[in-house]
Amino acid sequence: MLNKFFHSLTSSVRLLLLKESMSTVTNISRQVQSLTERSFGYNHLG
Repeated sequence: MLNKFFHSLTSSVRLLLLKESMSTVTNISRQVQSLTERSFGYNHLG
């Protein structure tokens, strides 16, 4: 599960950079939730 979150996190940051969007926690969490179909919040960040 942790591996899936980490992979989704890195993919989300790359996609946001390609779109020239800000890499905010809100934007990243939306993307990760979409990719993993699970909730992702501040408590998941180290």
